[in-house]
Amino acid sequence: MPGDSSSTLPDGTTQAQILQYFRDQLASLLSYDQVLFPNAFHAFNATASANIGNSAGRALHYGILALASRHMFNKGQLCYERISEQLGVEGSAIVLQRLKDIPKVEEIAEEESITLLAGLLMFVMYKICRGDVWGFESYFTQLKRLCAALFTLEQAPKGLSNTKFSFLENVMYHDIYGCSLYAQGPAVDPEVSAAYTNTQRGIPHALTGLALPLYCILPRIAKLVNQSWAHGNAKWTDQELVEIVSKAENLEATLEKERIWLENFVRDRPDMASHRYFHDAFRIACLLQIKCFILCLPPDALSVRLLVRNALSLLETMEVLNLPGFVSSHWIIFTASICSTLPKDNRPDTTPTNRGGSRESNVSDRQRASKLYTTAIDKLAFLNMSRSRQIVQRLWDQNQGGRLSVHWLDILADFDWEIIFA
Repeated sequence: MPGDSSSTLPDGTTQAQILQYFRDQLASLLSYDQVLFPNAFHAFNATASANIGNSAGRALHYGILALASRHMFNKGQLCYERISEQLGVEGSAIVLQRLKDIPKVEEIAEEESITLLAGLLMFVMYKICRGDVWGFESYFTQLKRLCAALFTLEQAPKGLSNTKFSFLENVMYHDIYGCSLYAQGPAVDPEVSAAYTNTQRGIPHALTGLALPLYCILPRIAKLVNQSWAHGNAKWTDQELVEIVSKAENLEATLEKERIWLENFVRDRPDMASHRYFHDAFRIACLLQIKCFILCLPPDALSVRLLVRNALSLLETMEVLNLPGFVSSHWIIFTASICSTLPKDNRPDTTPTNRGGSRESNVSDRQRASKLYTTAIDKLAFLNMSRSRQIVQRLWDQNQGGRLSVHWLDILADFDWEIIFA
């Protein structure tokens, strides 16, 4: 689209440079597997091009330019900050106003609904890239409206086109990683997301690899995490304890079934073995959320320490060997970090070896987690990671030895932040 004197769009040459960066660098960088998915944003590009003549398509185009130019600024190209800020303001206003003007999204053409969905997602990513910690609610409110119309339980057995499934995965990815999941619930009903996900079980995806079925479980975990947190210091009745522990154990059993499924799948498909690292790490992060933030085990509990060590080792291996999934691991790094400990004295700590044993090391689990944060921040250049690291540091300050049960939602409430761990 050439420069438009009635808008903040840059000239054609500048747009071309930004779009080239989006396609050739950012889309590859954010792909779960750069070999299988060299362009994680193909569906966004195609949808914007096909709908550039209407307001939804123009807003999506603005969003693509805003995200890419913001990332260019984050990587040191300072001249793109003004362009990004202006496009972010104007483009988000277009898409939100269009949705405000639609009483019932079920009554508009599906193509426009999909384009509006893509635009909302692009501006969510733009805000994440900026490191925003407020202002996500309006986007997820509208995403929920659109998803209810586009992804129905009745249609699930028929499956989705590749483009439409790509957008569903993108919604689930950002929704599951958002703190709004704990307060408002998921944008897509878990029964609906599970029904669609099961139609493509065993097929790797551009953001989640083979782990998408695990994303369908996380809303149930988040609901119990929020319930446990909201209970605070109030006395638990016997019945309440039985119910929450039983639900937590059921979730652990469900996660164990997913582990067994992966074992069997990789045995039959050894070419998919590299995908097990992210799947395992994500599953372990789910277990850590259950143990530490539903059942309230402190980080220095031995069962928690073992899970943290396993998660850190998987993440380190993924990063060093450039295995699929490290770019999608922010939430895993965050969870492993807030559940990690420091040694209780000056004796060496131990870390797992690649042969399954252990070796002495002067590096604590928290130091390992910090190094992973530094690596991910440098690699991805999304400023939300620096924000989440502040949450981690505050929690560590309040729980020096890891012997207390300090809830990360308390820290988030103290900061009065909304954050997406994508």
